[in-house]
Amino acid sequence: PPPKLPEIVVFLDCADLERCGFPPELFEKSKIINIDHHVSNNRFGELNWVDTAAAATGEMVYALIHELGTEIDSEIATYLYTAIVTDTGLFQYSNTTPMTHRIAADLMERGIDILTLHHYLFNQKPLAQVQLLKHALQSLELHYEGLVAVITLTRKDFQQCRALDSHSDGLINHARTIEGVEGAVLLREIEPEGIRVALRSNLWLDVNQIAAKFGGGGHQRAAGC
Repeated sequence: PPPKLPEIVVFLDCADLERCGFPPELFEKSKIINIDHHVSNNRFGELNWVDTAAAATGEMVYALIHELGTEIDSEIATYLYTAIVTDTGLFQYSNTTPMTHRIAADLMERGIDILTLHHYLFNQKPLAQVQLLKHALQSLELHYEGLVAVITLTRKDFQQCRALDSHSDGLINHARTIEGVEGAVLLREIEPEGIRVALRSNLWLDVNQIAAKFGGGGHQRAAGC
């Protein structure tokens, strides 16, 4: 962390202060502005703007920029579009709304290089991530007559693949897309006796309620603990 924090600190897309990775006491002398769209947000800021109807926090920042009267150039548009397209899973997730598409269209008209952006966001995978996927699929288990798919990654898996924790991002979707599966679970060992759980669902399972039972949270279709 920096030696001295500014008077005002803005958190984006962060449902819980502890998720930032720094001790909460670090921010005791700073005013916190909390901008988020997670239903599990615990309103930890002095000023909280939590809009659970927004598909992405990027949509909220887009609205804020317009409220401030600031011009959205191609660079800002690229960042906002990236926030929206990743948080909606390429506009596939249930949080996507007509407004999401309208905002995306407006951002595209401001000079975004869509082809290059999508290439680096979705078409380029580190070799370590592909090798980690192999380990994940080998661990695949189906439960409750095929309604729930579970994949598991140990620290040994990460070491063998020379993979970072971030390389597990998105792997859970390979379990979620299996025909007949409603809920998908990724169990990731982050330390001895420490397991990070990612939860995804397709149509009706509220995984936020499940995550909340273990001190986590997120959205109805995507959560963690």
